[in-house]
Amino acid sequence: KKTFQGPFRACHDIVKPHDFCRNCLSDLYLSDGAWLILYQVLETFAVTCQKRGAMVHDWRTPLGC
Repeated sequence: KKTFQGPFRACHDIVKPHDFCRNCLSDLYLSDGAWLILYQVLETFAVTCQKRGAMVHDWRTPLGC
């Protein structure tokens, strides 16, 4: 089994990140790389994980959000 690292490590088994990543890449492309899009997608992913009981560690500070 693959072990994930990073602030969302407890979430990957509960919420699959694939759709979030795909949508984020599409949105970043359409917005000409606007960082605000990345932060919004990460915020949505974090909230979704927390609502489903996963512990999400600090992701804002390391990314400078």
